[in-house]
Amino acid sequence: MDKIKHKRYQKSSSKRNIGFYISLGLCLTAVAGAAWTTYGSINDLNNAAGDEVSITEQKAQVNKEVSGQSYEKPESSLTESSAPEEKKEESAEEKSSVPEKSVPAVSEAEKNEQKNEQESTYATAEPVENGKVIKGFSPRNPIRSETMNDWRLHAGTDISCKEGAPVHAVMGGKVTKLYKDAMLGNVIIVEHTDGYQSRYCGLTDTPVVKEGDNVSDGSTLGYVGQIPSEAKDGAHLHIEVLLNGKNIDPDLIF
Repeated sequence: MDKIKHKRYQKSSSKRNIGFYISLGLCLTAVAGAAWTTYGSINDLNNAAGDEVSITEQKAQVNKEVSGQSYEKPESSLTESSAPEEKKEESAEEKSSVPEKSVPAVSEAEKNEQKNEQESTYATAEPVENGKVIKGFSPRNPIRSETMNDWRLHAGTDISCKEGAPVHAVMGGKVTKLYKDAMLGNVIIVEHTDGYQSRYCGLTDTPVVKEGDNVSDGSTLGYVGQIPSEAKDGAHLHIEVLLNGKNIDPDLIF
């Protein structure tokens, strides 16, 4: 009987032990779940705090920008700030590329004033007597050439006269060159003071002067002959005047 009771007691104790361990396992599981939940909540709080710090920093940068205080800008901002400068440079370049206004032509009044000033400074003479201008100085606008059958610029002045008429120096100077040109015929060049030079074109083969001769205004240089490039214009003298190597209107001189 006692043995039977002892066995029942052992079975009852075993059952109680199993129940205890089950209860203990359930408690540990509950504790672990609570700990995990607590960790997740703490992590969320930390993330939220980090977001608040980031927002605070952005507000601080905005406040500095508004107040005029400098702060480190991102690289993209620097790139955008340089764009206006590039645009200004392009504008300056485009402005520099705009053509300048053309200089207006010299009026007749200004031309006469320049001529009077020239005559008061230098003694001048007519290149041929009783001549008439048949073709004027035209360095920009082409003039019809009947001989060459085209339109071309005219670097001098053509003065009609009889063939063989004497050709005079318009100012005093020195004869520096005599030569024959395929288009202009026989040419005599006289150098004057202050950078002036006169060229007498279309003369005969019998010049009066030679290279190195000094002449005064009105001195005879030669005689009117033929100009190959202007043969259809009749007998005339083609005269050019240069100042510092640049053609000017001969009408300003004589």
